Amino acid sequence: MDTPPAATSFRDRLRRLADRFPRLVRALPLVGLVLVGLSVFQAKAPSEVTFVYDLGAAHGAYEVLRLAYVPYGQSAARAITRRFPGGAPRTFEHAVTLPRGVYDVRARLEGPGGVDDVVVRVELARQDRVPVLLERRSPFSR
Repeated sequence: MDTPPAATSFRDRLRRLADRFPRLVRALPLVGLVLVGLSVFQAKAPSEVTFVYDLGAAHGAYEVLRLAYVPYGQSAARAITRRFPGGAPRTFEHAVTLPRGVYDVRARLEGPGGVDDVVVRVELARQDRVPVLLERRSPFSR
């Protein structure tokens, strides 16, 4: 099978470039590895993310909110407790430093009327603010 003329021409140009700049050609794989390593490091490096919580219409009925940030598929968690003696506001923010990835935000909303547990799955990609709705919903609603 014959090689197409464009491929032969391209190979010839690469050979001439390699003959002319041998150090550059030897350094290219190293540069590529460094760039890949930096991108992987940045993807896994923890960064500050602000979760913007919406407690829904029943927000005033909750006095204690317990939050746990659980990496998907793991059981270890980072947790906080917030107390609202006069009733929780409709929305509030919480800043936390976490590596990028998928998390289950597990919330326990406690008040005189009882306890509601809500789990919301979020993906932390490149955003700095993540909206999370903690309103208790029927499992049949979308």
